[in-house]
Amino acid sequence: MEPGRTTRESVSRHYIGVAGMDGLPVWERTFPFFHYGHTGSHPIENAIVIDGLVVPGLVCLLRWQPGDGPPHLQVLARHGTDPTVGGQKAHPHVSKCGRYLAFNRAWREGEGERTSVAVVRMP
Repeated sequence: MEPGRTTRESVSRHYIGVAGMDGLPVWERTFPFFHYGHTGSHPIENAIVIDGLVVPGLVCLLRWQPGDGPPHLQVLARHGTDPTVGGQKAHPHVSKCGRYLAFNRAWREGEGERTSVAVVRMP
């Protein structure tokens, strides 16, 4: 794809993209199936934390450098949240120093719900 162009396919499907400082897309990838998830930024690197958007149940890092071609996708952790547990319990966040990723896990246990906090050292 040429910089600054959005493909017709990406307009009607689920995609993740990278835009330049001018706001124009420089890279995008269209995915055949929509997976619900969340995204967040990395405070130091050119990277996006992706929770479930590419692969359900996995927290990944989409890292890129301008001029280096398509971004690199790296798995950081298995989320392990039961999708039937409602609420906003699970959004991942990167620490200000960029060294740690923290997120909540939520699951059903017996008649109730349980949550725990997971902390992962960033690669």
